[in-house]
Amino acid sequence: MLIFALVMNIFREFNLLWPLYFFRYVLLLASIIPISLRVNLDFCKTYFSYKISNDPLLPETVCRNSSIPEELGRI
Repeated sequence: MLIFALVMNIFREFNLLWPLYFFRYVLLLASIIPISLRVNLDFCKTYFSYKISNDPLLPETVCRNSSIPEELGRI
């Protein structure tokens, strides 16, 4: 995240306020990256729940929530 903030600062060109912009980019990336990871995790849970429900080796299996893959992983 720090490297990406530095790269964004380099593209913006250095001036007297570069530390301020570096700090802004770090704060921005600190909020965006966890949100995108959470969205990816939710999509993965939904996909795995769908695959469990449609598995031909497990007839009549119904996945009623998306936390089933996590609970199966704990077993």
